[in-house]
Amino acid sequence: MALSKLGRTGEANSIFEQLLQLGREMLATEPSVDFFAKFGFQQSQNVQQAQAHYLLGLGYAGLNDIRNARAEFSKAQQLDINHLWAKSMLPGYR
Repeated sequence: MALSKLGRTGEANSIFEQLLQLGREMLATEPSVDFFAKFGFQQSQNVQQAQAHYLLGLGYAGLNDIRNARAEFSKAQQLDINHLWAKSMLPGYR
């Protein structure tokens, strides 16, 4: 967002597109079984998906696609009620 405010919209949009790409890749990737899961270090599938939707929300918000940003932040909040950042972003996009 800082790059956008500095008038460097091309650079900013590139970063927002990368956020969208990363979020889509995270949703497309099957969660793998991790050796450390038994020690409590693996995130649940819902938490991983919530993070992916949050990244998508950030990308859409940066590209000024408010409708999709709102939907993605809402989906992140539904998947992980404890996702503080998605929760903090939602009021600005309602």
